[in-house]
Amino acid sequence: MTSNEPYLRAQDGRSGIELHVKELYFLAGIIGSDRLLGIEDPFRGYLTEEIAEEWNKVKAALLRKGYLTEQPGGKELAMPSHVYTTVAVTGLANRSCWVRFSNAADEGPNREVYEGFFHFTNELVIERAQKRIQPEICSFREYDSTKEACSIIVNRMNWADQPESEITAVMLSKRHFHKLYEHADDLTVEQMTSQLMTFDGEEAGAMALAHSLKHRTAEGELLFLVWNEKSWDVQGAAFLVGGSRNWLIRQSSKGDEDWLTATLTTKEQLEGLLIEWERQHSIEEGR
Repeated sequence: MTSNEPYLRAQDGRSGIELHVKELYFLAGIIGSDRLLGIEDPFRGYLTEEIAEEWNKVKAALLRKGYLTEQPGGKELAMPSHVYTTVAVTGLANRSCWVRFSNAADEGPNREVYEGFFHFTNELVIERAQKRIQPEICSFREYDSTKEACSIIVNRMNWADQPESEITAVMLSKRHFHKLYEHADDLTVEQMTSQLMTFDGEEAGAMALAHSLKHRTAEGELLFLVWNEKSWDVQGAAFLVGGSRNWLIRQSSKGDEDWLTATLTTKEQLEGLLIEWERQHSIEEGR
């Protein structure tokens, strides 16, 4: 299943509306949002008269769906409360998390891939994912709390149920890590362990990471985005799962620094990290 659908069909959160990207852009404009994450202006390059024609088509489609209503006289438009809430959180939330992950064990047509955004407010969280077969369609789900949303994110990732480990984090060159990652199929665990130990002398950590690289079953990325009133501040992390171990991978954000750390992390620890990130930025936003 090369799509988000297996994850969105799961019984979690409340199923919400579906919008074409043009419809979402149109509704976001009504509420005054011009910073939709991950969506380019669908009307870029259109002539003025073409934009007017497209907007009339979009408005008509939204009216048919009941996602817009015309006030008496037809001069003012209104959104039902559930549509307004979805669009407002999606377009105006100051804290968001982009998530992408896949089951790395299968490179064929049955490979499951997920990519989407979680938009956080103090009252609720909105998940937005574009369909892979129809990338112009956005599906939405609603969650009552940060904890519920973060639990959903972690549980979908196919992380191993590993206990906490005393193995220390492995630090190495970004360039060298990506080389090992790309050629893991051609190298033995012993060869990768030896190469990893040239950066970090801890054999236990090097061997554990080499084993996970060789037998990885899932992989993904997280981007944490915070609006600073001018642009998005971004922090990121990646992960891989293999050999019944989960590794959280963080790298320097400075272009001239070539290092990363891989840390064994439990599902509970990752969920705690996500909740704490959102909580901390929520506090800062309230100041």
